[in-house]
Formats: sequence, C-alpha cells, structure tokens
Amino acid sequence: MKYIKMLFLIFIGIILSFIICSANPLSIEQAVEISIKQNPKIIQASHQLKASYEKISQAKSSYYPQVDITESINMTTNPMWAFGTKLNQENIQGTDFDPAKLNDPETSKNINSTLSVALPIFDSGQTLHNVRQAKLGEKISSLLIEKTKQQVIADTIIAYENLLLAYENLSALKSAIITSNAHLKIVNSRFKNGLSVKSDLLRANVRICSLDQLFLQTESQIEILKSVLNSSMGIPIDTSFELTSRLELKKTINESLEKLSEIGLSNRAELKQIEYQIKIAKEEFSKAKALHLPYVNLFGNYEINTKDLSGSANNYNIGAMMTINLFTGNRISSKEREAKELFNEIEVKKKELTQGILVEIKQAYLSAQSAYKRVCAAKNSIKEAEEALRIVKNRYEEGISNIVDLLDAESTLHKVQTDNLATIHDYNVAFVKLFLACGSINETFK
Repeated sequence: MKYIKMLFLIFIGIILSFIICSANPLSIEQAVEISIKQNPKIIQASHQLKASYEKISQAKSSYYPQVDITESINMTTNPMWAFGTKLNQENIQGTDFDPAKLNDPETSKNINSTLSVALPIFDSGQTLHNVRQAKLGEKISSLLIEKTKQQVIADTIIAYENLLLAYENLSALKSAIITSNAHLKIVNSRFKNGLSVKSDLLRANVRICSLDQLFLQTESQIEILKSVLNSSMGIPIDTSFELTSRLELKKTINESLEKLSEIGLSNRAELKQIEYQIKIAKEEFSKAKALHLPYVNLFGNYEINTKDLSGSANNYNIGAMMTINLFTGNRISSKEREAKELFNEIEVKKKELTQGILVEIKQAYLSAQSAYKRVCAAKNSIKEAEEALRIVKNRYEEGISNIVDLLDAESTLHKVQTDNLATIHDYNVAFVKLFLACGSINETFK
C-alpha cells in the first residue's frame, strides 16, 4: 500500500511538473513589471492624482467671470409685484394708476430671461490660497503613487519569494518521501528476516504517512500562494505560470544602520507628504486671517421681460460692490485658531512618523542581519545531517542502531533542509522590507 502511495505522489509530481512547464515563464522582474502596470492600488492612486489636477482647475475658476443665464415664469396678485412687473414689461397704462387696480390688481404674468455676470476683483486672497493648497494636494497625490508603487513592488517580491519557498519545501518533501520509502524497504526486509520487530515497521509507516500529509498541505499552500501573487500582479487569480527565478540570497547589505536611516528619512514618501501637509496648514491659517480683508466684485445683469412672448422689454444693471466684515461672532478668529491647532497637530504627527520610520528601518535591518547569520550557520548543517543519516542507516542495517535513531536522522535532515530554505527566504524578505522602509525600492530592485 505504501509503495502505491509513493508511486501516486510521484505521478502527481510528474503531472504538476508537466503543467508548470506548459505554463508561461515568470521571473521575479517580470512579476514586478506586471504588478506596476496592473495592480489595482496603483491604478486607484493614478485616478486620485488625476482628480487632484481637477481640484486645481476648480480653485483657479474663481479668477474668471461667472456667467449664468436664468429663465423663469411667474404669476402674482401682489400689488407691488404686479405693478413692478408691468413696469419691467414697459406696459404701464394710465388706467393702471386707478387706486382700485393698484390695491387689488388682476393676476400679472411675466416671463423673464436674465444674463448675469459676476467678476471677483479681490476676494481677500481666498482664491490664491485655494490654488496654492490645490497644487500642494496634487504633489501629495503624486507622492501617493510613488508610495503605493513601492509597497506593491515589495508585496509582489515577497509573494514571489513565499511561493518559491513553498515549491522548494515541496521538492524537499519529495526527497524525504523517497528516502523514507527506501528505508521502509530496509525495515521490511529486516522484519521478514526476523532481524527487527513489527513496531519498527509500524514506525516507518507512520513516518511516511506524516510526510504524505505534509506533501498534500504544501500543495494546497502553493495554490493559495499562487493566488496571492496573481492578486498582487493584478491578474486573474487562477492564472498559471512557471517560476524562473530561484530561491537564493540577494546581495548583502553593505550600508550601516546609520546610513540606511539617513536614506530613509530622505526618501520616504510619507515624510515628503507630511511636509506638504504642513504647507497646506500654513496656507489655511493665512487664508483664515485674510478673511478680515475686503471683498470687491463687479457685477452686471441684462434681462428681458414679456407677458406672452408677443412683445418684450429689456434692461440692464451694472455695478461694483465692496464688502468689509465688521463682526462675525468670532467666526474668523475661531477659524484662525482652528488652523493653528491643525498645524500643530501635523507637526507632532511628523515627529511620530519620523520615529516610526527609524524603528521600522532598525527592525528590518536587524532581521536581515539575523537571517544572514542563520544562513551562514546553516550551510554546513545540511552536509553534516546527510552524513549523520548515512552513518545511522549503515548502523541500522548492521543491527547496531535502532529504528528511532534512523527516523530521527531522517527528520533531522529534512528539518535542516527546510530550515536552510526558510533562512534564505527570511533574509530575502527582510532585505526587501529594509529597502521598502528606506523608501529606495523601485521597479529595478533586485
């Protein structure tokens, strides 16, 4: 039964290999390139940037005349409005001055067409400050794309590394299953020859069952990780591909922690964004203070009035208006204080963000250093575990060692192999997170 299971697993492995080979090849660089073009988060950030352009146009619109046309129709028996309507229609008759008609007029109908123009000459600097704030907002949106792109690149690389590790673990399990089945043959032969007890055979079978379960779990994990990588690239989650990059150490870190911290504080998009937020807060404070200044507007109206479209009368009205605020119940002063508090809040937020970035860089740096040391320490462990297994196997065949020693040696070799793969993976992930924390990861990152 165990041999049938082994053959079945090998058959499944061959089928999977065939499927993988028939899929599209995908290197880690290609995965990053695809994610930059198709990841929804980057596309969302691009739309947000385009929206910020429109906010600039909206702010600038206050520099230009505002032109409106209005069409209305109304009927009234209000004495004042009824008489005024006839005046606007240039339709006053002598009989209209009859006190009885003035006090109780008939229904008066009017169709009005009005073209109005308003031109702000000076709006206490509100438009100027709004335009400046909109331009700063556009720069923040531009930095959001940079920040999002870096995060997507890091997520894609990490997803690729996770999938590579799962494939390597699957390969290690295949080797472990083959080794365990070879040892099972030895145990079975010794049992048939009366050189070992049945419990040895049962232990060997349990070991293979355990590896079979791990194999199936790893296969399931691979499918999940493929979906995660596809999602990061912005493609259908069931897309098949063949990974062409290998699980190997990225270049070593040559920069000191101090240098990396300096790079991070210089490059991080979040810090640049908060600098622009501080400028926006300053503009908001200046805008609030400017509300004490006067408003000066030019305006003009041209209107046509008619009762039934058979005849019409027209008139115009042009003028200038200046408004100076004398008292608003402390509304303007309150806006100044509010803007000042918001400015102070952002200043504190900047300090908090700076500290957070430094902690993030230090954590990623130490994680990478620790993983690299573990990689170096694990290099010789595999050879030693292989040699130990060979010795124990020979001793078991000679009847010197027992089944527990053999299975322990098997487990140790498999653990050392997977631990070595995990340390390489952990270093690569820490390496990516470190340069993400420094704000220096981009599409050319390797």
